[in-house]
Amino acid sequence: MLACVAFAFVFLQYTRHGRCLYAMGSNRTAAAYSGIPVKRYRFLAGMLTAVLIAVGAIVVCSRNSAAQISGCDSYLMPSLAAVFVGRSVGGAEKPNALGTLVGAALVAVLENGLTQMGVVYYVFPAVKGGVLALALIAAYAPRLRRK
Repeated sequence: MLACVAFAFVFLQYTRHGRCLYAMGSNRTAAAYSGIPVKRYRFLAGMLTAVLIAVGAIVVCSRNSAAQISGCDSYLMPSLAAVFVGRSVGGAEKPNALGTLVGAALVAVLENGLTQMGVVYYVFPAVKGGVLALALIAAYAPRLRRK
């Protein structure tokens, strides 16, 4: 995981391609007008995402000792919460690799803390949803104040 975060951080912060991806994510039309080949970079982003999803799927299959259709259903909400919590960490106001690492650590600590407190398993999605809602408010509230 740390290797993936380090790769993503260096790729997004210090390469032309990473800056083009950030520009395209901020405003696709402005990126196209500035000369960035938007279709190519969308394809590149999709391919990188597919490769990282495949690596994650291999890790999950090896942990479960089997490939199951619903083996990763419980990973969607924590991953989204990690990205949005990470977006609001450090005032970056954009998804970034280090913020996502911090967000993932916070979500993992939250889940482990709930488990240790003896909270019933079906309450986890409600608590994680509340954390995700608070992260969304923290991420988008500064943008609303500026308008």
